[in-house]
Order: sequence, then C-alpha cells, then structure tokens
Amino acid sequence: MSTGHVIYACNCLNIKLHLANKYILQGHEMARKEYFVRLNTPPIEGWKFELGMGGVVTECNALVRTKIVGHGDAMTVSCLNCATGEVYTILKPDDPNCQSYPADPQALSQHGEALIVHTGTVFGPAVDTLKKKSNYSKVFNIVLSSDLPFTEDDKPEGHIPSELYRHHKTFAQKLETSLELQKQDTEARIEKFKREQYNILSQTTNKAKYEWNVLWQRMNEASKTVNEEDRLERRKSRLDDSNSHASDNSFWKKINEGEAAVKPAGQEGDSSLSKSQDTKSTSHVRFADKEIPAQHSSSFRRSTFVLDENRITSSVKKSSNLSNTIEMHPDKQDIWEDASGKDRTGHIFQGK
Repeated sequence: MSTGHVIYACNCLNIKLHLANKYILQGHEMARKEYFVRLNTPPIEGWKFELGMGGVVTECNALVRTKIVGHGDAMTVSCLNCATGEVYTILKPDDPNCQSYPADPQALSQHGEALIVHTGTVFGPAVDTLKKKSNYSKVFNIVLSSDLPFTEDDKPEGHIPSELYRHHKTFAQKLETSLELQKQDTEARIEKFKREQYNILSQTTNKAKYEWNVLWQRMNEASKTVNEEDRLERRKSRLDDSNSHASDNSFWKKINEGEAAVKPAGQEGDSSLSKSQDTKSTSHVRFADKEIPAQHSSSFRRSTFVLDENRITSSVKKSSNLSNTIEMHPDKQDIWEDASGKDRTGHIFQGK
C-alpha cells in the first residue's frame, strides 16, 4: 500500500473506500481524531471524510446491501460477508431511491453532503495483514467466510435465484478469466523452468563428455605405457638369455681348452697312438676300460679328469718298469706272467 494513500475497508476487504489525497497515511491514526463525528439522527459514529478518485470499490455486490435511513436523509452501506456490519453512511444521497439489494455499484459511490466511515472498519497496515490470511482469496480478492457449512446443493451449478443470476454469470466469467491467467502464468513458469533445466542439462552433458574424453585419454596413455614396459621387459629378457648362453659357451670352451692343454706325458711321444685316440674320440671316449658315446662324454671327462690323468700316469710308469725287468731277465719271464696274461701284481701286461 502506498504510504501517502489512505484506504478504509471492512474486515473481509469486500468494501474498500479510497479517500481523497489530502489525507495521508503517515500519522493518520492521530490526525483522524479531528474528523470524528457523532450524530443523533440518524444515530451514527465515525469519521467524516471525502472520497478520492478511486471512490468505493466492492468485490462482490451480491454481498453488499444499502439501506435508506429516515426519510431519505442518509444511506447506509453494509457488508454481508463479515461482522463489520455497517461500513459507511452517505448523508443526503443524490439518489435515495436506489436499489438496496444487491447493491447498485454506481449508487455506492454517489456524492452527497458528507460520507461517514463507521468505527468497525480498518485501514493502513491492517488491510495488508488481512491479505496474508490463509482464507484470503487471491482470485476474488476477498477474505472468505470459514464458519458456513458447505453442501452439494450449494454448488454454483445448482439453483440460481433470479436476483443473483447476473452476479453468478459475472463471477463465473471472473473465475474462468482467473483460471486462464493462472494457466498462462503456470505455462510461462514451466517454459522458463524448462529453459533453465535444458541449460543445466546442456552444461552437465558437456561436462560429462569432457570427463569421458579425459578418462579415455588417460586409459589410452596407460595402455601405451603398459605395452611399452612389456616390450622393454621382453627385450631385456632376450638380452639376458643371450648373454647367459654366451657366458656358458665361453665357460665350457675354457674347460675344453684346459683339458686339451693337460695331456699324459706318454701320449705325447706316441704319435700313432695319439692319432688313433683322436679318431675314436669323435664317436667314443674310453673311461675305466669302457667306451662311452661322445655326446655323453663331456660330463664324465669333467668329473674324472684329474682321476684319469693320475691313473694313466701310474699305469704308464708300471708298464715301463715291467718291460725293463723282462728285458733284464728274459729267462724268468714265466715268473711274471700267468696263464691269463696278467702279471702277478694284477696289472695288464702291456707287452702282449
């Protein structure tokens, strides 16, 4: 409500009085005391004001009643929707013979000698307070009566009294207009909400796509890293195997070179025997009077190398000593031999 505009109303806001601009809202509670009057004929108490350009506004004329007091000296206007009763009185109205019920809207704002607002009315902040009540109708701009029982017979589609037919049609049209406005307003809010939601959806969609691109790029990078590490690991493994094989070959080469370098002294002087043994070594190796295939000989040679060398050296020495003895005593050769061709020491007689 405007701070400079004074409006009086009944307690359901069905009837509202717009006062002239000379009355201001600020300090009106104290200022109106000078306008208070009390009449004996007719018996009225209230504040004597002048109406402004807004005049009298009624929300439902079917709930307003006018009454002529005396011999037409005054017309009192009452609200039938609330407990205010008489709202205001017009002294010496221009048209005292106007329709009393339902009230004629033109008659409600007619001019007269004076207008007196009754004491049961409200103004200023009290009007705004009534609009905040739960039973205030924003469609019809009136505080609804909540103490009346409602039945199916009281529906607007039921029986319509003749004096209310015009009002019924007016309020039905007002209802349809209000519902259409509500529909349009709701659709406008829905469209606005849809645009907002589509904008949000677009933002969340773009964000989700960006997150997917980032995640996919990370997956690709991880795959490349793992594959590269695996490739390098396989390459390193192959290099390690190659180096290990080369090291083994080098080791056994050194072993074989060592075996060739360490030979019995008796074999070096006998070239024919050495050549014969070299020829046989390709297929067999003699070890402890047994022939072993060449592919299995290397392990035996390694493990018995020192043993073979000592035995061969010892055998050669004993054979040489026995030969010298026989040459010195040929007449006693039978002493040194037995029927099996072995000497009495058990060694093979190399002379045969």
